[in-house]
Amino acid sequence: MKKLLAIILLFALGQIGFAFSATQEKRVALVIGNDAYQGVTKLEKAVSDAKAIGEALKKAGFEVLSYSNLDRRGMNQAIGTFTDKVAGGGVGVFFFAGHGVQAGGTNFLLPVDIKVKNEQDLLDEAVDMQRILERMSDAKAKLSLLVIDACRDNPFKKVHGRSIGATRGLAVPQAPSGTLVVYSAGIGQQALDKLSDTDNNPNGLFTREFLPAIATPGLRIDEAVKKVRSSVIAKAKAVGHEQNPAIYDQTDGDFYFVGSAVPSSAAKTGNSTAQQTVQSVDPMAIEMSFWDSIKSSSDPEDFQEYLRQYPRGKFSGLANNRLRALSRQVENSPRQSGQNASLVDLVEKAKNGDSAALKDLNRLAGKGDATAQAKLGSIYAYGWGVAKDEAEAVKWFRKSANSGNAEGQFSIGWFYETGREVTKDEAVASKWYRKSADQGLDRAQYRLGLMYELGRGVVKDEADAFKWYRKAADQGHASAQTNLGWLYEKGLGIAKNETEAVKWYRKGADQGVARAQNNLGWMYESGRGVAKDEAEAVRLYRQAADQGHAIAQNNLGRMFETGKGTARNEAEAVNWYRKSAEQDNAPAQYNLGRMYKAGRGIARDESEAVRWYRKAAEKGHKAAMDALSAANISLVHSASSNEPGPKEFCADRPNFISKGICERRECEKPRNAKNPYCEQYRQTSTQQNW
Repeated sequence: MKKLLAIILLFALGQIGFAFSATQEKRVALVIGNDAYQGVTKLEKAVSDAKAIGEALKKAGFEVLSYSNLDRRGMNQAIGTFTDKVAGGGVGVFFFAGHGVQAGGTNFLLPVDIKVKNEQDLLDEAVDMQRILERMSDAKAKLSLLVIDACRDNPFKKVHGRSIGATRGLAVPQAPSGTLVVYSAGIGQQALDKLSDTDNNPNGLFTREFLPAIATPGLRIDEAVKKVRSSVIAKAKAVGHEQNPAIYDQTDGDFYFVGSAVPSSAAKTGNSTAQQTVQSVDPMAIEMSFWDSIKSSSDPEDFQEYLRQYPRGKFSGLANNRLRALSRQVENSPRQSGQNASLVDLVEKAKNGDSAALKDLNRLAGKGDATAQAKLGSIYAYGWGVAKDEAEAVKWFRKSANSGNAEGQFSIGWFYETGREVTKDEAVASKWYRKSADQGLDRAQYRLGLMYELGRGVVKDEADAFKWYRKAADQGHASAQTNLGWLYEKGLGIAKNETEAVKWYRKGADQGVARAQNNLGWMYESGRGVAKDEAEAVRLYRQAADQGHAIAQNNLGRMFETGKGTARNEAEAVNWYRKSAEQDNAPAQYNLGRMYKAGRGIARDESEAVRWYRKAAEKGHKAAMDALSAANISLVHSASSNEPGPKEFCADRPNFISKGICERRECEKPRNAKNPYCEQYRQTSTQQNW
């Protein structure tokens, strides 16, 4: 597999020219390797490359957060956790191995669940590399290093004859001051994964050359990448391949993975201390850092890894004790079979239509395995590998819930909330949500928060809504993060705090929630809780608008109409107003009417203006009503008019406004008092108390 390795170092130095060493700074690394892609070509070495880098960084004194085969939500959650850890002066390294593409000059990292139909989908389904740089910069770390090991060949097939993204390679980075960017191959080149068919090295060429550089004491990063480049060029050339890593250097400062140096300013002044030789990091400091990073872990592999590296280490006794304790926890945990790999494999086979697996899953569920019952309920609820059967799903969810399974409790709560296959009962739904939420299930915490915010099934209590949203948001639940931002913005259940609102909107927006993107866009446009930035507002509005968010579409249209944050373009404004108006958004319908009335961005058309004004006015939009009144046009025409009266106008109202309510609203308006249909309607409806 051909790969591209991009190394991006973002220096945010408090004092330019300072040399960082492992003993001076908190060091945190996020390492992600994605091999198991579902919708594009699978990879073979991404996970092993990531693990190798993670191990090298651990030895260099980093606390390493290591993940494999993450979906988009998982990647965003991991990035959020990482940037929180490095905030305020730490040293951060981000390493990603997997697929990457560039489209329109923007580089995207691909999660394992990526599924796109066109380039626009990349905005919603992939992770914007530039956004990672921005988040690392916002964290104000002393030093941040971004390493991207991405497949050189575009993994997407052509759609309708058009390619999604560039054929090969990432775009030249927009390297701000203090940034070092290294690509393992120049533009149009391919990076080698192996040097021959018999090359069994688990890592690609650039990665295997980069690993020794991490471990070399006293080697500055700029010297390291140049040394790696020379080695890669030579080894690639020896097998008849051209691979010339490109370096984009905007840095001013020294960084050492292993080893330390004095401040460069001292060297310039001739201070004798500047003549000291570079000192290697104390091995005990590295071991201490490793132990500190795992001592609270509940993953046995962390302690096994410690013992592999330090079989006679200072903490080897504690590591063995921790392993024995974790082993006892597994042995004593009830129904652990519900969480083991064999059940996961069984569920996946059943979902794919394996009748034998479904039979085995039924057998486990019948024996009282609560997790198997919940999984079986999901299979029937969604029709995975079987005919969809919600009654059967409810049966298994109820059994699972009664056995105390959080997934089963949440699911049966959802059926009671929606009234599907059971009598709708929001109080019962809230009860089940609470049982599940108390066990820590984020979806249940979010739904319970929503019930409290809206007063559905429980007494309305915005403080309780805040409490449950916060629990779910802290686990990375995107909708809970968005709703938490709303409560902070409006001061509902918590003291108003627009800075906190921006923080939580951003978390939701980074996970692709259109409502969060729109709301964050508004905060940027208005300069509330964040520095005013209309261009950023436009970017966020577009992300939400592209997902079909009607309010964001109207907002984006307004930005194009006024030229705020983007070049003024009235035709584009009309395009976005129309998209929003067709979703029945009253402000957009009014705005589209204005554009038709004035002939701006579209040919002037009075009848179209009136049509859209009417749609907005019917929803009570005052400006639209005033526009009709100023033109001496009533919302409902006389019976002799060729245009629809209330009866016809209301025939196609959306489901949330019934035809009868629509007619009543139309005929109650004074300007329609003389409309013959309304006179008849009033006579026949006198006894209906409308």
